[in-house]
Amino acid sequence: MEKKIFDKLGVLISTSGTVYNVDTIKEFIDYVAKIGYNTFYLEITAGYEIEDEPFFAYMRGKYNKAELKEIDAYAKERGVTVIPTIQTLAHLGFMFRWPKFFDYRDIDEIMMVGDPRVYELVEKMIKLMAECFSAKIIQFFSKNGLTFVNSMIY
Repeated sequence: MEKKIFDKLGVLISTSGTVYNVDTIKEFIDYVAKIGYNTFYLEITAGYEIEDEPFFAYMRGKYNKAELKEIDAYAKERGVTVIPTIQTLAHLGFMFRWPKFFDYRDIDEIMMVGDPRVYELVEKMIKLMAECFSAKIIQFFSKNGLTFVNSMIY
């Protein structure tokens, strides 16, 4: 009998450049399940809709809440846990094209830490992920110069 070394074994699929349709994501999940993996990191970066934030991911490929829930339910049926991977404070340059977010910028593609509006937006991101995914884990990417990868279990 093989000794289990890792609790999670899976892959990360990035949709930051190409937002795959839900059927394609399901196909990826099927592959993950067939090879015996149990984790599917879905890097959606900022490719999702946030309620009451019409300019977040405006004019970009994105998933809506129903699609994210559908992906999670599909994976769960196959014994695969979906862990969303999102950007929270950096690499959000697309937002700064829109007047609503002009004042959220610190430098380059980085949001202004300390601004209450930034924290409110990040809280909306986290709440949406918590609502859509059953894993209760969110992978945060916040890169600029150095790479930081943090997980939050909520």
